Amino acid sequence: MKTLDEEFHFPEQKIKILLNQPKSLRLKPEETFRLLGHDVFASLPRMEARAAGRIVIEQPRSEYSKVIRRIARQEGDCLVGLALGVGAAYGLCHIGVLKVIEDEKIPIDVISGASIGSVIASLWATGRSSAEILRITEEFKQPQYILNLLDFTLPLQGFIKGNKLYSFLKKYLGDMTFYDVKIPLKIVASDVKRRESIVLDKGSLVDAIMASCSMPGIFMPFKMKDQMLFDGGVLSPLPTEPLVEMGIKRIIAVNVTPSREDIKRQYASAKDDIEANPSSGHGREWFNLKKYFREKFKTNILDVIFSSFEIMQSAVAQKEANLADVVLHPDLSGLHWLALHKADVFAKRGEDEARRNLDKIKQLIS
Repeated sequence: MKTLDEEFHFPEQKIKILLNQPKSLRLKPEETFRLLGHDVFASLPRMEARAAGRIVIEQPRSEYSKVIRRIARQEGDCLVGLALGVGAAYGLCHIGVLKVIEDEKIPIDVISGASIGSVIASLWATGRSSAEILRITEEFKQPQYILNLLDFTLPLQGFIKGNKLYSFLKKYLGDMTFYDVKIPLKIVASDVKRRESIVLDKGSLVDAIMASCSMPGIFMPFKMKDQMLFDGGVLSPLPTEPLVEMGIKRIIAVNVTPSREDIKRQYASAKDDIEANPSSGHGREWFNLKKYFREKFKTNILDVIFSSFEIMQSAVAQKEANLADVVLHPDLSGLHWLALHKADVFAKRGEDEARRNLDKIKQLIS
């Protein structure tokens, strides 16, 4: 490093360090930086001693080969980024999009997420497949299981403390940090004091997700060091900008924020259904969505807050979508933002939308 800098006068941004270290000698990022005096560009997965000399060609699906190809795409300035937007249960559509990406072997080099998008992005970036992520959602296969994520409190800063959500994330991500991801991950949150969007890419994954999911008025703000952070969707419902700032030239964005037209259609459809079936929705199911949707036309503070955010976010998301090359907007008709127990339905909507746009995606990466 010193020789490259002092003798050959290499610009610092041109110096790339690839680290190949045994798991038994794994160092923390700060320890590595202290030893090398420079951030690590990429950590290479362990390569078996018996592996052939042309492992990237002969074993293209190995983790080592995937990292080498990503480095090559970055140096060739043709990285592909994926942005996963906000939307509560609507964000479960992301799972179906990831399934198509896996099936069609679409290379994704960087992934960004906000709110529910940060949850799905983190699980995928740490190595879980779309099928594994969908299985995780089985915890909410019954509508009443949504209470597993809700711990109500006196609404001084929010209705929900967030401790249950924190425990849920800890169950699946533990103490993982951004150093543990397979591909670069950017999580977006909103800084209350500075009134600006911030990108989290260091430290605890769970803490970053909690910050990105803390919807104002519903969840209490998440405190990280000297910062009070709110939902990334407040300022960046479709986080394409962090990818642009990284220099990513090819961006796929998944926008699950309903447009104003979507919202009008959903309310009109719900109202027509209620007028046509006034006695429906009184079955034994503890949490009947049709009955709940009927209640949307009465005073309901959580729905008022979320619906207000939907309206505001739709315009911002559209502006952020303009930064993407391919924008996927799954059909959300007939679905509700709290219907976590319908993960398979959401995932299918996301998969259908991705397959409808598969030609555009393949043209983008070719």
